[in-house]
Amino acid sequence: GLPHEHGDGELRIHVRQGSRVKTYGRDQVLEFLAEIDEILAEPVALEIIGGAAALLAYGARNSTKDIDSFASIDERIRQAATRVAHKIPLDQAAVADPPYNYEDRRQRLNLPFRNLVVIVPEKHDLLLMKAVRGSRHDDEVIQEMHLAEPFDLERRSSSSSKNCSVAGARVVSESGEEI
Repeated sequence: GLPHEHGDGELRIHVRQGSRVKTYGRDQVLEFLAEIDEILAEPVALEIIGGAAALLAYGARNSTKDIDSFASIDERIRQAATRVAHKIPLDQAAVADPPYNYEDRRQRLNLPFRNLVVIVPEKHDLLLMKAVRGSRHDDEVIQEMHLAEPFDLERRSSSSSKNCSVAGARVVSESGEEI
C-alpha cells in the first residue's frame, strides 16, 4: 500500500470476511488439462509444480487452489486455458526454490493426452520444494505423498552410484511422530 495507508512499522492487510478460496481436486485438474489438450494443435509441454503435481503424480489427496509452473507457460497453453469450460488458475509460480539440477530428474506423466505434455518434478525434488515453503498446507501435502508411497530417503540414483540421500531427514506428522 501507499505510505499514508500504514503507520510506522505497521502493515495493514484487508481481508474479506467469509470469502473462501476455491480449490480443485485431482479429477478437476485432469478435466481442465484434458480440455486444454483438446484445443492444442501440436505437442506443447507444461511443467507443473506444487500441489497440482502432488495430486497428479504422487498420490496427494489435498486439493489445490491453482496450477503452478516453474517455467513460463507457453502462450498456446495460456490461450487454450481461456477457452475451456472448467477454469483453474494457471500461472508461473511467484516463488519456487527447486533443488540443484532438478531439471535432470523431472518426469513426464503418462496421461491420455494427444498434445499436452505434462512434466513434474521428481518426487524427492517436489518434497524439498514444498518443505522450503514450510506452510501448513505444504506439510499436509508432503504427508499425503509419503502415505501414498513412502519416501526413500536413502535412494540411489540409477544413473550413478552416488548417494542421493537427504542427510538426517525424517518425515514426521504434526505431532512430531515419525510416519
